[in-house]
Amino acid sequence: ERLRWVEERLAATAGGAAPKTRPAAGRGEAVAGGAAGDISPSALMLAFESLGERCDFGAVQRHFGVEPLGLLRFAWSRFDSLIAALEDRFDAVGSVEDTAFELFGDETILRMKKYDVIFHTFVERVAELTPERQEAFRQQQRRRLLFLKDKLITDLEEAQKIYVYATSEFASDAQVARLSAALRAYGPNSLLYVRPASGAHPMGSVERLEPGLYAGYFPGVNDFLV
Repeated sequence: ERLRWVEERLAATAGGAAPKTRPAAGRGEAVAGGAAGDISPSALMLAFESLGERCDFGAVQRHFGVEPLGLLRFAWSRFDSLIAALEDRFDAVGSVEDTAFELFGDETILRMKKYDVIFHTFVERVAELTPERQEAFRQQQRRRLLFLKDKLITDLEEAQKIYVYATSEFASDAQVARLSAALRAYGPNSLLYVRPASGAHPMGSVERLEPGLYAGYFPGVNDFLV
């Protein structure tokens, strides 16, 4: 019910109308006491899942006090790489052969060679560990990728979230529809594609391109929390 309400709200924002219904609070989740139809920021954040391009929406969720598990929440996934992974059902993710362990500063990051998708681990100085602990770390990270991959595929098949893709590079409506089609190959998923604001599309505006497909506009990746 909450997910349906959130999508109604997106459609209403795009069309300038108010949402029709008020969602019931989930267990342990407070409904905000403001205008009718409001839900708590934490409940709102949990209705969405990031697909990339960067980690910005994951940081927004953290800002509002929620830490959902998500394969791409803290990942770098360029548009074509993401579509390739979706069309391949993320088959290579988590495999021994395809998982590269690389350094980004002091942090060890993971790169999927086939899709060129990069994941944070937020773990530093792995090279200082014993060989045994380094191998245990690599196995743990691959198991985590496999778990999150299976979770994402299940959520996509059950249409459990509204998926968010935000990029500072402007994408045409045709490109946005291409990503939406890749998501809908799994089930009736909805997509909020966030792209740079312009004169015709001011910051904070949302438009519905078609049912279940929305374009939102923001000032740029570095200002995502504005």
